[in-house]
Amino acid sequence: MAGLWVVIVAVASSAAGGYVAGRMRTRWEDSNQSESEFRDGIHGIAVWALATLGAAFFLAMIGGHGAAAVVNRPDAQLNESTVRLSAHITAIFSFATAAGSALGAAAAWFAAITGGEHRDEGIAFHHVVPVLLRKR
Repeated sequence: MAGLWVVIVAVASSAAGGYVAGRMRTRWEDSNQSESEFRDGIHGIAVWALATLGAAFFLAMIGGHGAAAVVNRPDAQLNESTVRLSAHITAIFSFATAAGSALGAAAAWFAAITGGEHRDEGIAFHHVVPVLLRKR
């Protein structure tokens, strides 16, 4: 379940970031539809790449500190079942992270294109904002 959660969060956050990137990018007036879609998609991929690098750095720091804390404990007892369980957990989370990253890249690309289409069509999403938070 935790591995599935990692995939879902990666895809949802990449899609949200890609949509915002596509929506916020200014359209060049001399570009055609396919050029605009490509530029929107590249902006979505750029957001995904920056987020992936940041997450990888953060997780590497946590993993390094966690491993050092376990190995450097004087009372640490690493038996075969503990090592095997750690290997299984690492494999599951590594696969989930890779799958989430690949699916997140695709989600960011398509969400950025959708955001660009909404920008070009002038679609506003004021109905999403609660009435109390809208400007009067």
